[in-house]
Amino acid sequence: MMLFRPMRFLHAAGLMLERPLLETGELAGEAARTAAHATLFAWERLVDLAIAKDVDFVLLSGDTFDSREPSLAAEVAFRHGAERLAAKEIELIVAPGQLDPASAWAAIPSLPENVTVFRLAEDATVDLTANGQTYCSIAPITDSASVDPPELERLRSRVARKGQVEPFVVGVMCHRLHSRTSTEPSATHAARKYVSVHYLAHGGRQSPELLPVTEGQVHAPPLPVPFRRRDVMTGATLVEVDGSGRIQLLHQSLSPVRRYQFTIDLTPVKTRGELVEKMFALVQEQQPLPHESLCLAHWTFMGTSTVLQDLASDEAVKNTLRHLGDWTDQLERGKWRHTCSPRYGSHSGWLGSENSLEAGAREVLERIEPTDDDTWQQWMLNHLPEHDDFFAGLLASVGPLDDERIAGQARQLCHEWLSDPSDMTLAGSSSPDVKTPGDATP
Repeated sequence: MMLFRPMRFLHAAGLMLERPLLETGELAGEAARTAAHATLFAWERLVDLAIAKDVDFVLLSGDTFDSREPSLAAEVAFRHGAERLAAKEIELIVAPGQLDPASAWAAIPSLPENVTVFRLAEDATVDLTANGQTYCSIAPITDSASVDPPELERLRSRVARKGQVEPFVVGVMCHRLHSRTSTEPSATHAARKYVSVHYLAHGGRQSPELLPVTEGQVHAPPLPVPFRRRDVMTGATLVEVDGSGRIQLLHQSLSPVRRYQFTIDLTPVKTRGELVEKMFALVQEQQPLPHESLCLAHWTFMGTSTVLQDLASDEAVKNTLRHLGDWTDQLERGKWRHTCSPRYGSHSGWLGSENSLEAGAREVLERIEPTDDDTWQQWMLNHLPEHDDFFAGLLASVGPLDDERIAGQARQLCHEWLSDPSDMTLAGSSSPDVKTPGDATP
C-alpha cells in the first residue's frame, strides 16, 4: 500500500481580477462598488483562507486576469496576495489560460519568489519537500502530454520503495504552452495520451474530450464570483489528501456577491401585496454567509393570475420590486437587490398557441428575411455590430468562443455518428468513463 503525506491545497480558476459583474440591475453606492470589485475581494478572501487553512500551496488554473484589458489594480492586488502567501511559506502555482497566456505573464516584472508560472511545456515540476523527501509534485500538462506511471521507473531501476512516502502528483492543464524545441504552441486536438497523476486540475474551459486520460481525480472549480445571472454556484475548492492518497473536495465560498434565482407561481396570488409577502418569505429563508455583503435576486413568474393586471406596466413592476426592497433592507444578512423576468410570466406558458412568442417570432422572421443576394448583403451590413447597438451588446455578452471545446465536442459527435449502433467501442474509446466524485461542473 502506498503511503502519502497528508496535505491540502486550494484550487481556483477564472479569477478574472478586476472584471466587473454583469446583469446586476441598477446598483448604486456601496452595492455598486462591491459588484465592480468582487473579484479583488474574492482573491483577498482566497489568500485569507489559504493562510487560515495552512495549505501547502495555492493553485490557479487559468484566466487569472484578462490580458486584453490590463489593470494596474489587478496586478497590485495579485502581487500583494502573493507576498502575503510568501510570508507564510505558501507556494502559488499559476497555469496560463486562454485570456492570460504565458506571454502575458512574462510581461509582468519581478513576481515574488513563491510564484511559479508554467510558461513552457517542458517546465520542471514544482516539488514540495519535507524531511528531505518530496511529498508533492506539481507538473504542467498540455493536451498532447504523456506522463508514465512511476512504477515503470521503479522496475527499471529495481530500487525498493518500501516504507517511503510517495509523492502526490498534481497535473495542471495549461493553455497552448510553447515548447523549447518549437516556437509554436503545443499542438491542440492531438490524440489523447495517458498521464499518471493523482489529481488533474483544469480551468473548466477545456472539453473533457480534450483532456488527457488519467485514473486520477479530474476537477475544475466553479467561477470564484458570479459574473452573470446564471452563476449561482461559485467559489474555490479545498483539496484534502489523506495518508492513503484519498482525495476530498470541499467547496469554499469566496465572493462578496451571491446570486439567487427565484420562481413564483402566481396562480394562488390575488393581489400585488400578497405577491410581495410571498417573495419576502422566500428571501427570509435564505442564509447568506457573513462575507456575502450583496445578494442579487432574480425573480421569474409562472402561471396565470389576476395579479398580472397589476403588473401591466414597467413602472408597476419597478414599484413591486421597490416595495420588496424596502422590506429586505430591514434584514441583517446582506444587502438585497432585485430584478425580474418580463411580467408575462413563464415563456413556456406562451408557446404552442397562435399568439405565442414562438409564432410571433416566426412571423417577424418571415417578414424581414431577405429574398435575394443583394438584399441579404445589405441586411448583413445594416446589422453589423458597429451599426446596431443590440447586436453589439449581444456579442459583448457572449464573450470569446472556446475553439478547443467546440472541436472536442464535434469530434465526439463524429465518433458517435460513425459508430455501428451494435458496437459502441469506437465512441466509448474516445471518451472513457473517468469517475470524478465531487467534480464541479462549470
